[in-house]
Amino acid sequence: MTFTSGINKDRPPVPGGSVVSAIAGSFSYLASALSLELAPTRVNVVSPGWVDTPMFDELVGEAKSGFFESMATRLPAGKIATPADLAPAYIYAMESDFRTGETIHIDGGQRLI
Repeated sequence: MTFTSGINKDRPPVPGGSVVSAIAGSFSYLASALSLELAPTRVNVVSPGWVDTPMFDELVGEAKSGFFESMATRLPAGKIATPADLAPAYIYAMESDFRTGETIHIDGGQRLI
């Protein structure tokens, strides 16, 4: 099993975002517990940072380009992720027979800023 969490657990996005942060953060604990309860089934979490998806078209509309450009300059990776950037993390989580109860952070260093 592979769950998706997100950067909100590490960097709450806005005042009032505590519920989203708590939910995103709980996936790591859920994976730890389920990896023991469901063993030998492996349970992991992938935790991405900002990802350029159509969801942001709806959330920020025409401001998306400027918003992402501004964020990309702050990220150590120097860019906003695409779904293709995240795919290897999911494949690793699914194919690794010896990884369970873990969270894979793939956020371009967003947790550091």
